[in-house]
Amino acid sequence: KTGQKPDGSRIGLYSWYSYSLFKEEKNPLAGFGVVDLTLTGSLGDKLTFGLLSENEYMIFSTDEKYRDIVEKYGEYNFNITDKERDNIVAEITKKVVQKSFEFFEGKNIEFSINLSISDILEKDICDFLIQKICEHDVGYFLTIEITESEGVENIEELVSFIKIVKNLGVKIAIDDFGTGYSNFSYLVKLQADFIKLDGSIIQDINKSLSAKAVVEAIVFFAKKVGIKTVAEFISSKEIFKTCKELEIDYFQGYLFDEPKNIKDI
Repeated sequence: KTGQKPDGSRIGLYSWYSYSLFKEEKNPLAGFGVVDLTLTGSLGDKLTFGLLSENEYMIFSTDEKYRDIVEKYGEYNFNITDKERDNIVAEITKKVVQKSFEFFEGKNIEFSINLSISDILEKDICDFLIQKICEHDVGYFLTIEITESEGVENIEELVSFIKIVKNLGVKIAIDDFGTGYSNFSYLVKLQADFIKLDGSIIQDINKSLSAKAVVEAIVFFAKKVGIKTVAEFISSKEIFKTCKELEIDYFQGYLFDEPKNIKDI
């Protein structure tokens, strides 16, 4: 599940899973404060790394200022093409999906994975994901979290994918809803089961009347159309109390628990 680290950086199932596979004292990336870590991690989208196996990672950059990091820990390449980068990210995506499904297979525990729309629209990844859902029989325990995005091309392909996985028992969550695009019709088209309210709004819910009004509007809409709501970044009892009063369905954040090493679960 997604959450927040003490330094304010975000962490999701993929990031938590890959992060915890490393023994932290041996993980050279542990002290970098990587921000927005999902299938890959990035610092301003200039430094990228990903998990390849329990003891292997790859790291590359096209930015001169990260030369010392990359030369010490990985591959440095000024000339990497978008296609090459996409291929690397696709392989990382598939490896993390595989490891996640292997871990949760047979445990009868609900879990989530984060996918970008570009992941879903990539036929190779899409086919791989559907194959692995069936192979590991995790459909009824799996939620796919999709980050809302403006100007989605091939919306029909996206809807088609969602129909297929929902027929396999998979649930769909729209992540980080409430800022940016935040299109209500988007939720209906994607047959969302959950709306995950953006953490920045939740954090301001007791500080800003506008933030609270946005949350109230989203919750009202969600109840009307039968979509469950999830408040992210619950970091205090005061925020939790307000969210409960607004009748949000589910909550997550450091108030309840922190990401754990995979061995501690």
